[in-house]
Amino acid sequence: MGDLPTRGAEMMARLGALCVLLIAGITAMAEAAVPAMSTAFAVGDEPFIKLGGGKLKFWGSESAGSSFEDAQRALEAGLFERVPGNLDLAYEQGRAWVFFELYVPGQDPRPRGLEVRPSYLDLVQVYQKSETGPWAFRGVLGDTRPFGERPHVYRHGVFRLLLQPGYNRFLVSVESRGALHASFRLWTPWDLRRHAFEDYLLQGLAYGVVLALLIANVAYAVIFRRWIFATFSTFLILNLLNWMAVDGLLGALLFPHSPQLVDSAQPVLGLLVVGANWALFSKLFEARSRYPRFHYLALGGIALSLGAVLATLGGAYREVAPLVQLYALTAIPTLVAETWRRWKPGTRAWGEALPLTLFLLATFSHFFQVLVVGSYSEVTAALAQTSQIAVMWLVNAVSGRRGRAYQLETLEKRGEVEAAKAIGRETMLAVAERESMIRALLGAARRPLALVDDARAQLKALAEEDGGLGPEEASRLQTLEQSVERLRLLLSSNAPSADPVFQPQLSREAFTGVLEEALGLLPGPGAARIRVQKASEEIFVDGDRRLLSLALLNVFENALRYSPEDSIVSVAVKRTYNSGRAGHELRVENEGAALSGLEQEQAFKKYERLGGGGGKAGLGLGLFLVRQIVIAHGGRVGFEPDRPSGVGLTMWLPEGNA
Repeated sequence: MGDLPTRGAEMMARLGALCVLLIAGITAMAEAAVPAMSTAFAVGDEPFIKLGGGKLKFWGSESAGSSFEDAQRALEAGLFERVPGNLDLAYEQGRAWVFFELYVPGQDPRPRGLEVRPSYLDLVQVYQKSETGPWAFRGVLGDTRPFGERPHVYRHGVFRLLLQPGYNRFLVSVESRGALHASFRLWTPWDLRRHAFEDYLLQGLAYGVVLALLIANVAYAVIFRRWIFATFSTFLILNLLNWMAVDGLLGALLFPHSPQLVDSAQPVLGLLVVGANWALFSKLFEARSRYPRFHYLALGGIALSLGAVLATLGGAYREVAPLVQLYALTAIPTLVAETWRRWKPGTRAWGEALPLTLFLLATFSHFFQVLVVGSYSEVTAALAQTSQIAVMWLVNAVSGRRGRAYQLETLEKRGEVEAAKAIGRETMLAVAERESMIRALLGAARRPLALVDDARAQLKALAEEDGGLGPEEASRLQTLEQSVERLRLLLSSNAPSADPVFQPQLSREAFTGVLEEALGLLPGPGAARIRVQKASEEIFVDGDRRLLSLALLNVFENALRYSPEDSIVSVAVKRTYNSGRAGHELRVENEGAALSGLEQEQAFKKYERLGGGGGKAGLGLGLFLVRQIVIAHGGRVGFEPDRPSGVGLTMWLPEGNA
């Protein structure tokens, strides 16, 4: 079972490679199929025309100050290069000039709107030349121009054109501080208005959904005071601002008369969204405890994104943006493994598996389109947006599930308070009688225990006078001593004081030896069900061997007691860090019924038993003593939260000094 995620990752990698080969073949055939015809676009009665398909030409100058006259000379000298699709210069420096021709049959001039995407382009200038006239300047738009000065009130730049019969030649200058991409469409006036209305309607619906998610997560964060909802809210706010910057609405809403104040907002917000994605997935996957390596990768990704933001503000976006994108690829193995885990039968996590799968597919396709095909289009922008929508869908599924769990926990606590208030005198007397009976029984055991302890000491002394015990007798005596010590701890835990205070006698102990000693105290059938995965090297802790052995014994007994009799209990030990301090973590997992958050906390309380005991023998002191002993050693112990099935307990102890 342990290699299923690996097999799933390999299968997905092979499918991804097959998709890459298919797309590459289709792209190659599509480029080879471009007919060798006139480079001009024929303008008829179509509602709109996408300007591309190998008929665009561009000339890029390293000097951002290249003039229209420079572009004219470059065009006459044949320096313009053919573009297979839309303009896509990625992170090139300077300004790009694009040339194309429009052919208008007939005699009547035709008004058209030239749309230039994306919205975050800093400066776009258009020059037009008819067959008979000279070059003429047609307008300038971009993020550096006030929104109210646009001839069309639309989020993308639109230039009003009057096309003359015959050939119309155009030179378009494009500048951007971010990625230098551009696509062009030619619209009739009526169809442009209709398209703008539909576009804004879809954008409004998208923003409405994001705002609804944001309000819900802010409410969860305020009500339940959980960091995960604060992380979700931050992620949604950054995505909302980034969408507004990409759509050209951020400057229009915040600084309509001075849009240059948010000129660099889009690349900065894009980098912050990448950092928010790292933080989000680290929280979702509980990477700090379950995937330590991914946790450190996420911290590195957040730090890299913040460093890239500072570099972008200093004018070095083109140098740092590719590094941020390439570093993001290191998250793919963990994302694939988590997606596969949620698709496994019995997990009931399809609501999270579907958006994770969509996110992976959109991300793979986007990287392929940008890094391999190397062509910007509305498809690449839609893929990037789809990946973030998938993450928002995932946030909605997880926040809803956790919100319901925390709400149920709150209701349970409230119900407990109300039930406690409604308890009558008879019930309270019954509880007091139970505790009194337990103390009486344990008190009655003190005298027999003292006799057993005295007999043990005499037996040990006699054995030493006779030259010592053999291996078998020594093992039996050790078992007797540990059993006596365990009874003594039970007695001390029921003293009149609230909780026992353990004062361990610390010494450097081999943790493997303590683990084997605890396993040796289990009965044969129970010990046979435990599978131990030991660390690759010997590990040491500073602790009291006697107390640690008893704590481990209680943990194993509980794992065996509350799991099916024919099931396996897994035990693993590994080296981890807690608040920057080195230590060792013991993880015990069984196939018992999953515990709610309230049950997990109640299990460590005095006289509390999992599921009310379920007919199992016990006093409800085992895990209570475990927590007291671990705390006395400076460690921590608890259950893994939000497990869909089974129970996982982790115990962390500080590492021993060499």
